[in-house]
Amino acid sequence: MTTWFGFHVCAFLLLAGIVGAAYGSYDRLAQLADAIRRHSRPLYTGLALLAVCVALSAFILYFGNRQFGGFDQSVMVEAGWRLHQGQLPYRDFICTMPPGFFLGVKWADALFGVSWDAMLYACAIFSCVTFLWTFALLRKLLDDELAAFWIAFCIQDAAMLTMCFWHHSNVTSITAAVFFLSCWLYLQQPDRAGSSASYVASLALLGLMKPNVALPLIGMAGALMLVATPARAWWKLALLTLAGLGGFWGILAANGVSLGGMIASYRAVAVERGFAAYGTAGMPMPDAVRVIICLIGFSAPFVVWGPRFWEAWRTSDIRALAKNLLWMAAPITAAYAMVTNRDIKDVEWPLLLCSGAVLMFTAARLSPKWLTKFYVCFLITLSALDLYLGVVRYRIALIADFYAWEGRLTPPGIPFFEHMEAGDNFGLMVRQMSQVLKDDKQSVFFGPRMEFGYAAFRRPSPRHLPIWWHPGSSFVLTDEPRILTVWSASCFDTLIFARNDFTYYSPSFINVIWAHYERLPDQAEWSELTIFHRKSGGCKLASGGSPNNAEENDDSDLPRAPDRSRLLPAAALGSPVQHSALLP
Repeated sequence: MTTWFGFHVCAFLLLAGIVGAAYGSYDRLAQLADAIRRHSRPLYTGLALLAVCVALSAFILYFGNRQFGGFDQSVMVEAGWRLHQGQLPYRDFICTMPPGFFLGVKWADALFGVSWDAMLYACAIFSCVTFLWTFALLRKLLDDELAAFWIAFCIQDAAMLTMCFWHHSNVTSITAAVFFLSCWLYLQQPDRAGSSASYVASLALLGLMKPNVALPLIGMAGALMLVATPARAWWKLALLTLAGLGGFWGILAANGVSLGGMIASYRAVAVERGFAAYGTAGMPMPDAVRVIICLIGFSAPFVVWGPRFWEAWRTSDIRALAKNLLWMAAPITAAYAMVTNRDIKDVEWPLLLCSGAVLMFTAARLSPKWLTKFYVCFLITLSALDLYLGVVRYRIALIADFYAWEGRLTPPGIPFFEHMEAGDNFGLMVRQMSQVLKDDKQSVFFGPRMEFGYAAFRRPSPRHLPIWWHPGSSFVLTDEPRILTVWSASCFDTLIFARNDFTYYSPSFINVIWAHYERLPDQAEWSELTIFHRKSGGCKLASGGSPNNAEENDDSDLPRAPDRSRLLPAAALGSPVQHSALLP
């Protein structure tokens, strides 16, 4: 796979081939499924679940160590490393990310040590636990063990296996799916302790996730569940909801995360950016076509939903109407996430899988056979396609920073990336960083897509600065003058950038760098790097936010924005997932 276009060609060929094969052999697949159901035993089910957990873990650990995406994955590494050092968000550093993102990495570092593998272990554990959780919920909702098994796997395949690294989008979508299923199970079995516990636990976890998914889903589901619940049982639902929200607050408090700081950071960035279709702007045409095809497949179950809804409307059954509208909470939330998240759209499939599968398989007698046949074949095809995207590391290719389009992958050669294999340029850059950082006493600042360097080389992260530099996303744009003052006052000894790469750095920031630092001449020892050393003398800003000696410098030699063509193939320029924003 050497070209951007090749990804899409193979994906479409795979899609067409599997749809045809699955559709043609559907009757035999149905007979096989019936045979599995007849001979199913608890022991066999347990062994099958164990086998899938082992397979999920092996896939994540192997492919998660293939290729490295500097922008997105460096942010993940640095977020956990700051907490590992004892820094707290909103107090010691500027943070606009959901707590579920950085707390997951913090716990991984605490349990397994600071390394790239630690985060993959966290992904594997999260994937296995949520796979078993969704299987248990679906088995009770569908009363069909085999269908529950298959849908639970498809959820992990779409959100986790396509990425194979800890990220805010995939952990959010999986948690949202668990919460949605827990809401349905509670409505069906309100007196069961297991359904109540699942609702409380999933609500607490979802509160930690991305607000553009958590807030609309919790709001819609909570309101509709209240209407669908008999009045005499409202008190129980209210107490369980308060328990879930209390659990969410307890997790924040136990980890020193300020609830007020979290809300303030969400509001600040959301107000500045407003609503915009970030997730679809600039989407490559092949991706857009693939998404449209998948959305057509996901719409099939709602052919069954229509008659149910109109029957409830005709009879004026308020509770039935609320339950029918609850089906729509999942696709509405998923659609909003697809529009506002700059990520591959496959990570938003879990909510669509949950609502569609439960609706289809609990009303199979109401749907024509051809529709059921189409939907099952679609799911088979989708699972194979998502596995393909994970194997070729399509999500990392979209980040593009260090993706090896051709040639053999090689280890970077440092303990932090013990099992990583990436492109030669990444390994060369990491080794050159090791040479530059031989002096343990110098303070250092890493530029874009280099933030992993703090954890990889055990260097202290700067305080009172954003995790990465992206005005309007990692911090409020109007705060930049104040942040530049803090940055300048930090007096770093050395600045390390990927070669000529100053992505998202404003002219003001460039002027500050040039005023207080001198660029070292290019040398073979750091051919992949651009390095600055602090000038002797001042490193603070004068009032007004401009460097105190900026006027004395000829800006003809100022660092410029990088030539993106050297970082990724021309066909990938403008990819909507490059440097993905972490808030809606």
